[in-house]
Amino acid sequence: ASRQGETFLRCAHHALKKAVDMDTVVDTLNALGEYGKPLCDETVLPRSAQDLQQIVESRIDSSNTALDSDKPAADKSADDRDRQSALIALGLCGEPLVAPFFAKSDAVGSLMRRKLKPVLEPVFAALETLLKRH
Repeated sequence: ASRQGETFLRCAHHALKKAVDMDTVVDTLNALGEYGKPLCDETVLPRSAQDLQQIVESRIDSSNTALDSDKPAADKSADDRDRQSALIALGLCGEPLVAPFFAKSDAVGSLMRRKLKPVLEPVFAALETLLKRH
């Protein structure tokens, strides 16, 4: 990622980790979705962590049908695949991911973050994958 891209990802990661209310979470997820949108042409965004992971896996499986048998190339390919998966996951972020949670919960602050953890797990994993080189 460019320096600006890296800064954006770090800020988004921090915003989600420290979110105090629904608006912060939704706005951050929508911004991440816009960031990754060029890789995703989804019109219907996932409404759960499981849906998000299934869409990412199906996209990756369809784009990477054969892996090189050369070990260094395979390692690089696996790393590239992880980064590609992370970018696709971010492109699928948006309000629909957390809408079911907020429809039945008015939690804020640390309680909200704790309850949202399973939903946001793939988002944090994607952000950490993209930031780990830096």
